[in-house]
Amino acid sequence: PAGLRVLEQAVRDVDVIGPDLVMTVGDLVQGYNARDEWLAQAAEYRTIMAGLRMPWFPVAGNHDVYWRGADRPPLEHEGDFEQHFGPLWYAFEHKRCWFVVLLSDESMVDGGIKDFNDARNHRMSERQFAWLERLLARAKGARHVFLFLHHPRWIGGKYGDHWNAVHARLVAAGNVTAVFAGHIHRMTHELRDGIRYYALATTGGVQDGLAPRAGWLHHYDLVTVREKSLDVATVPVGEVID
Repeated sequence: PAGLRVLEQAVRDVDVIGPDLVMTVGDLVQGYNARDEWLAQAAEYRTIMAGLRMPWFPVAGNHDVYWRGADRPPLEHEGDFEQHFGPLWYAFEHKRCWFVVLLSDESMVDGGIKDFNDARNHRMSERQFAWLERLLARAKGARHVFLFLHHPRWIGGKYGDHWNAVHARLVAAGNVTAVFAGHIHRMTHELRDGIRYYALATTGGVQDGLAPRAGWLHHYDLVTVREKSLDVATVPVGEVID
């Protein structure tokens, strides 16, 4: 498929540039299927990403964790993701910076059904929020803290206003520099209380109307981290970098 060719090209490009590491922002597979098809798509994705010469770190998106079909498990594909990609939320330190991966498709904790259209599935559980608070306290001395999740919850709308509480905690930490997400297949950027919020477009995902100047494009971002600043350069896939 064309989307996989875009991803393959991006992997080749990034290998030439040679960053320390690669972060994703979710929707690694087409998903919304049962296990056999999901496993085949996951294997295909992992095979392409194995071409990277540096570590890469996954973020779970709705396409990665939602099931479609009969015999739906209670947590759908969450267990499959953990087995074949990694934890649903986690963090690591690199060069005095913390990289924090959140799950923005967390299963409802009150026993309800996992339903993308139910606003209760767009909130961070108390358990995940408490984990984030502990992590931010641990990272207090870091040069930068970067967060990664799939949905740009800060844009509100159908996502509600729960992110306001998360944002307040990020501001209080004092060293959260940027938050990166995806999902909407369009690039956006805003600065809020000193924190830079980025929604990325696609690297092989559905992109029917390519309009780079309006944020609709296949791309990857090159992030250069300095002692007290951050440079983000957007590179359309296949474009030559001088």
